[in-house]
Amino acid sequence: MLYLALIHLGKVIIQDKVEGSEFTVMALTDGENIVVTPITFDYPYRYEKDLGPGTGGMGCLSFSNGLLPFLEQADVDKCADLIKKTISYVNKDSLEFTGVIYGGFFKCKDGIKFIEFNARFGDPEAINVLNALETPFSEVLKNIVNKTLSKDNCKFAKTNTFTVYVVSKEYAVSSSKEPCVFTLNKDAITNKGLKVYFANAKRIEGNKYTSVSTSRLFAVSTSGEDFETIKEKVYSAMERKCRYKVRLQKRYWKYIYTLKKGALTAVTPLFFVRYLKFKHLISTST
Repeated sequence: MLYLALIHLGKVIIQDKVEGSEFTVMALTDGENIVVTPITFDYPYRYEKDLGPGTGGMGCLSFSNGLLPFLEQADVDKCADLIKKTISYVNKDSLEFTGVIYGGFFKCKDGIKFIEFNARFGDPEAINVLNALETPFSEVLKNIVNKTLSKDNCKFAKTNTFTVYVVSKEYAVSSSKEPCVFTLNKDAITNKGLKVYFANAKRIEGNKYTSVSTSRLFAVSTSGEDFETIKEKVYSAMERKCRYKVRLQKRYWKYIYTLKKGALTAVTPLFFVRYLKFKHLISTST
């Protein structure tokens, strides 16, 4: 049957299965020079243990040394070399690509595998990277325009970053478009030294918000010297300052949100999704 299909179609697409640890390498470029940002790890799956459908990203992290535990500097150098060669090739015919380039890679047993390029910041990777940027972004843009970009005028802090997206229960697993209404004390979170980035959400009044589509609701992010400290800081703020209303069956409401709790071993990343159900926050609604 396959043979007959091949004769009829006249062409074959061969796919290579890639097994390894995925990571992102982003770089800023003025068309000639590049500056690689801290390497980030984005957790894409909806559930723990790499299960469930892919999402726009449930969260992201980076480390103070600019690497990930399963990477070496030589790995990043290979990715940077590919990025620079790609930009050189794109610009060889008087075209001018400048700005941000986002590379998706896998670290495999037999080396680095390239997956894709995007001409933009990654999401949520941009949150982590831009929060680690020490140089004013306006100065970076000026150096891109003037073709004077370098590591000396585009510096990143040697800090850990941690970002978690909060999503509705139906996110990525249901086609339901029923709005998700939630309460968020943004000021209380920012007063703790954290940052809140709204996505699929708009404010109704006061601390009350609603989703506007079926994507992620908002992200909470921070940075600091100790990774475990900033991770717990994010989760602690979320547990105390966020409340969700998600309609379930039997005409009652339950507050629930999904978080990605991260940890990295020396060899491979291991993430867990933590489901938190707060009975003391349950209320009824008509």
